[in-house]
Amino acid sequence: LRNAQDPEACLLGAAGDDGMNGAGIHKGDLLLIEECDWSDLENGTLVAALVETQLLPREFHFANRKLHLRPADRHYAEDTFAPNHPGCYIIGRVLGLLRTL
Repeated sequence: LRNAQDPEACLLGAAGDDGMNGAGIHKGDLLLIEECDWSDLENGTLVAALVETQLLPREFHFANRKLHLRPADRHYAEDTFAPNHPGCYIIGRVLGLLRTL
């Protein structure tokens, strides 16, 4: 956890889809997530977001007062939410992943 600002704020979660295949993250991979507020993130940060009931890794951008979650796989569409949207919660930045063979 050498890249974590607060190792005690880290958790694991399974990627819920293949939207980040282009970045090497596959459905079911365990994501090492450091919890933080979305307002502390820089544009382009890889984040884990809870969208409805799925944990989704996405590239984060904040523009035009909206949260933009961009997939790396061209078969998936970008999701856009208001910061207070009840169906989207940015958990934090992704520090790494674990994959079983």
